[in-house]
Amino acid sequence: METSDSTSLASILNKYDQFVNEKLKPDLKATLDARDSLYDLTSEYLKLKSQIETIQTNGLTEMKTKVDLGSNFYVQAKIPDTKFVYINVGFGFHVQMTLKEALEFIDKKTQQLQNRAEKHTQEAAKIRANIKLVRLILARNDTGDISSLIISSAGDESYTRGLGTSARRRVVLIV
Repeated sequence: METSDSTSLASILNKYDQFVNEKLKPDLKATLDARDSLYDLTSEYLKLKSQIETIQTNGLTEMKTKVDLGSNFYVQAKIPDTKFVYINVGFGFHVQMTLKEALEFIDKKTQQLQNRAEKHTQEAAKIRANIKLVRLILARNDTGDISSLIISSAGDESYTRGLGTSARRRVVLIV
């Protein structure tokens, strides 16, 4: 009977290891990638804000600049009137705004992007905690110091779905 229990426990621990590699790690990567793309977008808006402030500070009515066409290929461009800018507001739409309107929009947009990035950061922290906890459980099994299996999922049972019914019964959710 003890052999059956150890085989069952080994099977459950193997499922936990697979769960970390097939569910938690890809979820963590996707969450961090989404956060990084939000940081990149925020950076672009802040660069635009800096350029608009430079135009306002220096009182420029026209200017010459270099425009990146892609793959770091730049061409010179002449802007005959700096009263208005076109800003990408999402979904492929560009809106003409005055410099003042653009600065107000950029402030609101960067705040929104930072809030979304913070949510991704918090989600990544939860996933990291779950990975660490499962790894701790697996390490305790190696030392023989395991009496029950615990996964902290902060109330989200979606992380236990891939474990199977018998394994899920042994999981204690900590909220």
